[in-house]
Amino acid sequence: MKKIFDNCKQARRYGPSTGKCLIQLESGDNAKEIIKEYTKTREWYERTYSNPQRFSEYTYKVPKKNENGQWELVDEIVKGDLILFDTYEEYLD
Repeated sequence: MKKIFDNCKQARRYGPSTGKCLIQLESGDNAKEIIKEYTKTREWYERTYSNPQRFSEYTYKVPKKNENGQWELVDEIVKGDLILFDTYEEYLD
């Protein structure tokens, strides 16, 4: 199992954070067990994972420097056996 990204961003001040988590399975990984582990019940203050979706290809934006030395968002394509989760984290003061 290889975690490609796991993020949670706060949409507004003093609000909860939401995001995505992308996992790439390697040979021998059991997808059902990984989904079960990630979606298990957690404490209210811990990051939760829900809505698992399986993909063979996923495209997302990443910041990279171009030839002029300026940052821009470019498409990053990941192929393989992928699981995408929605992430949620309650705001903690």
